[in-house]
Amino acid sequence: MYYRVTKVHHRTGARQQMIEALESKKDLMESIVGLKSVRLIEISDTSSMGISLYENAQQVIDAEEKFKELMGGMMPLMTGPPEISNGAEFWKSEF
Repeated sequence: MYYRVTKVHHRTGARQQMIEALESKKDLMESIVGLKSVRLIEISDTSSMGISLYENAQQVIDAEEKFKELMGGMMPLMTGPPEISNGAEFWKSEF
């Protein structure tokens, strides 16, 4: 499995608007080949972490244009550019 981890800096109180923006792009997300799940985690009042799970690294590369389109809808809520990292899963534990 391969992950795209995106830290987003946003306005205070933007949580519901971010959810609405993402919900409005569900069809776009579902059209991304290899995308298995997306989670958004609140880090603080002004930052969140998005974690997207893919089958492999090439699918992250292939999804770049759709990812930019998705993030573009959230730009009015952001206070700075997103910090993006990608990487392969090397350990996992489920309970």
